[in-house]
Amino acid sequence: RTDHTFLLSSEQQNYIERRWGVGSKTSVVWQHVDTEYFKPTTTAVDVHGPVFAIGDDHGRDWKTFIEAVADLDIDVIIKTRHKINRPDGMRCRVKQISHRLTFAELRDLYAQSSIVVIPLKTTLNVSGVGSVLESMSMGKALIISDNPPIRDYLVANETCRIVPIGNSKAMQLAIKQL
Repeated sequence: RTDHTFLLSSEQQNYIERRWGVGSKTSVVWQHVDTEYFKPTTTAVDVHGPVFAIGDDHGRDWKTFIEAVADLDIDVIIKTRHKINRPDGMRCRVKQISHRLTFAELRDLYAQSSIVVIPLKTTLNVSGVGSVLESMSMGKALIISDNPPIRDYLVANETCRIVPIGNSKAMQLAIKQL
């Protein structure tokens, strides 16, 4: 039994109200990011820099991401400990980083990237919120799957491109357009 629960999105609050009728015993506190640390670099961004995708939680949809980039002639960096299944004959060049990075190394990956992609599955948690805020703070072009709990942090076509969950073609199109 709890007296009060702190949450990271209004969708989580709505879910708790629908499921247990105790939404009034919750507060949305919002995720934060250090915008002084994760800030745009002063060097010019290479528009042909790699596409960077990141995430270790259960809400990442690596299958859809790989399908989206597989036949593109681009460099891709994936930061995750999850095993990524890469089909034979992929045109894209994938570098996977599975080990833990320092904050400086992570910030450098954001800085060198032309686009950040957060591929999501449907979840109840705010999957990807840290990566979303870090990307935005760094001034990066961002593509994200439309998982309802993350919507509080997004403004479609202003702060990011939102694509349907599981839709590799829409994700690929967004990558090509950016």
